[in-house]
Amino acid sequence: MSESTWHETILSPTPEAQAGTGTVPTGEQAQGTSTKRKHVRGATGRKPGPPKTPLTTEQKQQAITMAAAGHSCNKISQAIGKDRFTIKRHLDTPEAIAQVRDERTELVELYREKARDCVAAIDDDKIAKANVLQLATSSGILLDKSLLLSGKPTQNVAVIVQVLDVLRVRNDEEIERQHQQAQAKLSAQS
Repeated sequence: MSESTWHETILSPTPEAQAGTGTVPTGEQAQGTSTKRKHVRGATGRKPGPPKTPLTTEQKQQAITMAAAGHSCNKISQAIGKDRFTIKRHLDTPEAIAQVRDERTELVELYREKARDCVAAIDDDKIAKANVLQLATSSGILLDKSLLLSGKPTQNVAVIVQVLDVLRVRNDEEIERQHQQAQAKLSAQS
């Protein structure tokens, strides 16, 4: 085998080598058998994915329940095992929107009832025991969840607004004081 034939044999890929079959080409097979890559693209320029299958009734209900609990489409699609666009398309239908709203309202009530049950369960006997902290923590978590689902803040926004107002007033007073000092300096120089 001449040196140029040897280089061509070693350097030119064969269909078997490209396919990863692991066969070594012979001299005749290696010469002149380069193949073009096939580009499989759809009309949108993207590779076609696996065929889309519709959501089952159980998957639709699971998506609605998770959406009502506040999960994102990405999180729901990971849990269900479907494409997030399929989940979003389903959740954007008027029927699903109404079901999510109804389920969220039901969850708010359930959380409020459970929070009440936890608080009511704290009696003198349980106060003497160590797991009162657990009941109080559970009550707080359930109340926070019910507030979040009903669209209310979980922290006291009024207190934050009052603090910001006090800071704004102090800032305005400081600006006014500096302005008066600057005018006093200008009058003294004149």
